[in-house]
Amino acid sequence: MKKLSYNSSAKLKSFLIAAFRYVIVFGIAFYIIYPLLLKSLYMFMAEENIYDITVVMIPKIFTTDNVKLVMEEMNYFKSLFNTLIFSIFLAALQTVFCCFVGYGFARFEFPLKKFWFAMVMLTLLIPPQVIIAPLYMKFRFFDFYGFLSVFLPKSGLNLINTPWPFVISAVTCMGLRNGLFIYIIRQFFRGIPKELEEAAHIDGANHASTYFRIMLPNAKSLAITITLFGFVWQYIDIFYTSWYMPNADLLSVKLNSLSINILSHMIAGGTSTINDAYSNLLDATGCMLVIFPILIIYFILQKQFTESIERSGIVG
Repeated sequence: MKKLSYNSSAKLKSFLIAAFRYVIVFGIAFYIIYPLLLKSLYMFMAEENIYDITVVMIPKIFTTDNVKLVMEEMNYFKSLFNTLIFSIFLAALQTVFCCFVGYGFARFEFPLKKFWFAMVMLTLLIPPQVIIAPLYMKFRFFDFYGFLSVFLPKSGLNLINTPWPFVISAVTCMGLRNGLFIYIIRQFFRGIPKELEEAAHIDGANHASTYFRIMLPNAKSLAITITLFGFVWQYIDIFYTSWYMPNADLLSVKLNSLSINILSHMIAGGTSTINDAYSNLLDATGCMLVIFPILIIYFILQKQFTESIERSGIVG
């Protein structure tokens, strides 16, 4: 009887733990999926449904007019192509230079090493809103940080509305979330045994060949993971993009000014106002058009994405 009672209590405990896990997972999934589902339905909701109090979530009248209007206003396919190319290029650039810096922090000794690494960590703590004004002025009157000021106009070069602020930030490892990338790469390289490098040096390899032929291939999964994160974060970035390239044909820029542009076109066409609820409907449509390519990419590369994260050790 005691053994039976013990088995019953163990099964009950196991059942309760499993039920608790399922509740947590369901709650998190609902928290993520519900807004996407709601916005997906808004995409095909006619304007008449807004004023119908019986319509709670599922529209009574389905239409594709919202999608057509938003795609036309955003110049969707051209903006999507530009955004993909721009994000992939910057993500690859950030990965290359962050790997250099992270490896340097992990393996080399140099003056004030801890201080400089603390400065890298400080980039994660300082909100970008605090430094965006001086950064904007630096790129608006760019003089190559004073090195070439003699050869440039007195006011410097205007790099605003060009990709150069993003390229310079990526090369100098001051781009979006680069501090986090450097930290992850540093921790990864510190976990690789130094005996690998020592064996390579004994065989006559210098630091460069050791890095490219031994260390970097071991960090392949980590590099893929960082590139994927960098791509997604750059793809959906509105803050820096609206400051540095406010007139670019990028999805984030188009989405940020979607309602204003539609309103101006309606006024030009003879419609003086636009309903706030209908404006929210169009914004939801624009959001889903921006998110859909990311979802498609994730479903296609889901296996590679999860495997790269597991092998890189980020989950631990």
